[in-house]
Amino acid sequence: MLFSDFKNHLSTKISASLLWEYDLSNFDYQYMKALVVLRVIERGRMADFYAMLNLYGLEETKNTIKKIKCLIQKT
Repeated sequence: MLFSDFKNHLSTKISASLLWEYDLSNFDYQYMKALVVLRVIERGRMADFYAMLNLYGLEETKNTIKKIKCLIQKT
């Protein structure tokens, strides 16, 4: 799997530029999980994917992706 080594990248953080319109000092990553996953999938870099997987775990990320209704076909 492409991201199977995500646990080796524990220090990575999700880029603030993906969530530019939010105040990240008070941002609730659990409550806004669907938005974070969507932004990482659509616009994220490798480090963002690693950070997302470390934040939510592989299974929770998969389940969140399945629930997002606005994903485009390519994504």
